[in-house]
Amino acid sequence: MLDIPRWDFHWQGSCTLAAPEVLNPGDTLSIERPWDNTPENQPFIDGQPRGPTDVVWGEGTNDEMCLGTFCMTGL
Repeated sequence: MLDIPRWDFHWQGSCTLAAPEVLNPGDTLSIERPWDNTPENQPFIDGQPRGPTDVVWGEGTNDEMCLGTFCMTGL
């Protein structure tokens, strides 16, 4: 239903579909957000690359913030 290949950190709002989707009994919804925590993808802090660290849920710049919600109405 929704694919955002390159998320921008500043898009901390919500998005809606252009047209409603029909879900049928037995359909499932899932969310997947890979997090690249490899040494090559670390930010530079004071000119030095930060080492890989455990990624946990949080609202900080280097935390995982993926949260998916949906609203559904019946016809």
